[in-house]
Amino acid sequence: MSDLVIVGAGGFGAETAALVEDINDTASRWSLVGFLDDDPELHGASVIDYPVLGGVDWLSRHKARYVAAVGRSRVREELTGRLSNLGAAPATLVHPTVSIHASSSVGHGSILCRATTVTVRTTIGAHCIVNLHCTIGHDCSLGDCATLHPGVHVSGNSRIGAGVEIGTGAVILPGVQIGAGSIVGAGAVVTRDLPARVVAAGVPARVTRELDD
Repeated sequence: MSDLVIVGAGGFGAETAALVEDINDTASRWSLVGFLDDDPELHGASVIDYPVLGGVDWLSRHKARYVAAVGRSRVREELTGRLSNLGAAPATLVHPTVSIHASSSVGHGSILCRATTVTVRTTIGAHCIVNLHCTIGHDCSLGDCATLHPGVHVSGNSRIGAGVEIGTGAVILPGVQIGAGSIVGAGAVVTRDLPARVVAAGVPARVTRELDD
């Protein structure tokens, strides 16, 4: 078994710990050492019986694999950049109930949660989060650090840019491209391409504002 730490001791971090337990119930793979979080008030606490060991810099002094269990794409991009500079090695977590075709691929550091389906010829980048009950159709791509919140449905031939965040229950229609860093609101239906670094919401989704750098 390989030592593993979860970066981020919030709600999704706790869910990720439960995902690790489910993986180990199928085949003992990970020894979950605990959590890392830069909030000093959490240090020494425990999350579902796993200790919060310290901040992210803990990985500069200890050898363990990590996953960044932080739901916000922008924050996760910054964290994984820091961890890369420390030379830390990411793990990839795929829940045993995930269905993913052999022609598709998942990048290092990504987390695929329970009951997600990934069909054929789809590429999921590094440090992505695909939350509970998502579906991703044929010939799609998700850029690095993209986030699909629970119940997102991405139709075939869609292109989701790096750092995109798609809210719970949103639907992406076939062939749509979403530019890097954009945010799609919960329940939206995206029927046409969206540019980079915008917020879009509604049915059909419309741009509501641009995001600052």
